[in-house]
Amino acid sequence: MPYAQEDAERFVQCYNRLDKYMRMITQASASTPHSELLDRIRKYDLDRIVGDPENNEFLKDMARLRNTIIHNPTQDGEVIALPLRSVVDRYARLLELATSPPLCTALAHPLERIVFARRTDRIWEAARRMRQAQYSHLPILEDGRVTGVFSESSLYTWFSLKSALTVTQDSTIADLGHVIDLDAHSSEFYGFLPENADMDDLLERFFTLKQGRKRLAMVFITRDGSPQGKLVGLLTAWDVLRYTVEDDTVK
Repeated sequence: MPYAQEDAERFVQCYNRLDKYMRMITQASASTPHSELLDRIRKYDLDRIVGDPENNEFLKDMARLRNTIIHNPTQDGEVIALPLRSVVDRYARLLELATSPPLCTALAHPLERIVFARRTDRIWEAARRMRQAQYSHLPILEDGRVTGVFSESSLYTWFSLKSALTVTQDSTIADLGHVIDLDAHSSEFYGFLPENADMDDLLERFFTLKQGRKRLAMVFITRDGSPQGKLVGLLTAWDVLRYTVEDDTVK
C-alpha cells in the first residue's frame, strides 16, 4: 500500500497542535521538551486523554517519529520515514479528544493552589496576602464554599460608605459587612460553572453574562455549578483571555 506525503504533513501538524496545547495546560516554557510535557501531564493528571498510560506512550512514540521526519530529510527533500495512515488517524483522534474543547478544570487554578481568605482574617493580613500573590481578588471561603470576595474595590466601597471609620490592626474581613458579598461589588460580578463544564460553556457565559457596566471578574467552578457547591477551582478573566488567544489550536 503506497504512503502519501500528505500523511507525513498531517502527522507533523498533529504534533504541532498537541505541543501547543500541552504548553498551555502545563504553562511550560518554549524550551521545555515535548517528551517532558507528556511526563508532566501524566504525573499531575492534567489531561485524562494525554495522561492515560497507553496514550502517553503512543504519543511519545509519535514524538520520536516526528523528530526523525523533521531532522533527517533526504537529499531530494523527501521525508526519511512515513507513518501509516492508520497511525496518523489514531494520532488525530487523540488530539481531538484532548483538545475539543478542554474542560474548565484543565485550565483552572485548582483548590489547593488558590489563595483565599476567611471572614475571620484580619483585613491587613488579607491585603498583604493579596499583594504578595499579586492578585486583585481573594475569594472568601467558608467550609469549602465561596461566600464572598475580598478585593481592592470592596475596600474602596467600604471606605466610601463608612468614611468616619478606620481599619485597625484587629479589623476583620467580616467587619466589611455586605460589601464583600458576591453581588455587592460595584464594577464586577462573578459566575459559577459545574466541574464538568468545558471551555465552550465558559466562553458562552463569559461573553453573554452582562450586569449593566459590570465585568465578569472570576468564574468559580463548583461541584454542582451553584454558589452553594464546594469549590473545585477558579478561572480569572486573564485565564479566559489567554485561552481565547490560543483558541485556534484547542478547538
